[in-house]
Amino acid sequence: MTTILHDEDARLEDVAADRIAILGYGNQGRAQALNLRDSGLDVIVGNVADAYRETALADGFTVLPIAEAAARADVLLLLTPDEVMPEVYASDVAPHLRPGKLLDFAHGYNIGFGLIVPPPSVDVVMIAPRMIGAGVRDSYVSGEGFPSFVGVHQDATGRARARMLGL
Repeated sequence: MTTILHDEDARLEDVAADRIAILGYGNQGRAQALNLRDSGLDVIVGNVADAYRETALADGFTVLPIAEAAARADVLLLLTPDEVMPEVYASDVAPHLRPGKLLDFAHGYNIGFGLIVPPPSVDVVMIAPRMIGAGVRDSYVSGEGFPSFVGVHQDATGRARARMLGL
């Protein structure tokens, strides 16, 4: 069954006390990091030493190695490319998933095919914008918003849906 949600269905305060780590500052990472920060949330970036890291620094973010950002945050948006995501998850994210954290994906490929299996003690959600990162950012800046597919895969805290919508 399809449910259409709108801005009034979400509350920013459901994630306002959380530190958010954007893990991967590429196509979706940059747009989502800027949007969340501009919404008043505490955002850090985890990225490898590459041009995207330099862009995140130029955009004014605290940029850390992925593992360190994952350790420091309550909400993790895993936005690395699909082909490296299982390896990044295993080495840099999984060791830092303490109970109650929220792990977000931009789509369900790695979860759906069992390439990533988070522990049952964390919330696992999907927020999948239906456009490229530049469009996500432009729509936010213009105040228009943008469509996304969303879903809760795992609700360990009883707050996964509210936290997902807050994001």
